[in-house]
Amino acid sequence: NEDWEIDFHQPKTDVWAYISNHYKRIALDFGFDYMRGDMAHVQMRPEGVPLNPDAFYDILGYIKQDIQQEKPYFAYYAESFLAPDNVMGYGNELEHLNASFADCTLGDLQSIALTDPAFLPLLNRYLDIAAENAVKPCLTMMTADKDDPRFDAFYVTGNEIRMFLGLFLTDMPSYMALGFECRNVHLSPAPNVFYSKLYVFQESGSKATNGAYRFGENRKLLTTLNKIRQQADDILPQITGKKLRILQRPTTQNLVFIWQYIESNFCFEIDFGTLDYKIKKVEV
Repeated sequence: NEDWEIDFHQPKTDVWAYISNHYKRIALDFGFDYMRGDMAHVQMRPEGVPLNPDAFYDILGYIKQDIQQEKPYFAYYAESFLAPDNVMGYGNELEHLNASFADCTLGDLQSIALTDPAFLPLLNRYLDIAAENAVKPCLTMMTADKDDPRFDAFYVTGNEIRMFLGLFLTDMPSYMALGFECRNVHLSPAPNVFYSKLYVFQESGSKATNGAYRFGENRKLLTTLNKIRQQADDILPQITGKKLRILQRPTTQNLVFIWQYIESNFCFEIDFGTLDYKIKKVEV
């Protein structure tokens, strides 16, 4: 058209069907239960989400619903950082994710150290979003995007807490990139081969990798995380399907987070001041 603008009222329905059929074939032939929507935060309408989005509002939402006609459980995981309005796309990201039928979204907890004062307010915001919306933010431990030297400070301490949250706060999904469980503490940048992100883009120059990816040798972290996993293997079957009850939210004045599951005698506690965590048995 004359102004090179997308006409959102005239979708190319044959193109939508063609794309969706490819996704559907892969999902059915290979047994995929969900898809990851890259760049899902991009909402292209300058006026924001329409009041009554139709079936052609968002291509990823369209694909999900189309696949669900033959595979009733098929989920959509959206790459969105829940940024402020009009920052990474037009309008409100949460409204966009709900309108496009996203089941969960990446969020941005991986971009903040647990000791940063901004972590707890963001965690509380995500708890609110999860309670009030169909889409759930992730309790993200680390992403490949955040696995390069610029972000080393996020993972100096508190990685056990990230895993504990991700496994036992079951009302929200979790996400973990390659190498997190034995990642070395990098107080200064490590050689490029220790950063998984640098393999994704295969850059030249100072960011080039030489040789295969090398896992860290943080045996202390790996041992601790394995113990948490072993606890999860025992406890999760006993709390699956039970309703979450938050007994105490962490604040800047009281850094202790406590939750349990109704009709369960397990109580989970994290102290974000000391970075201690524990599971207690209580009377139901």
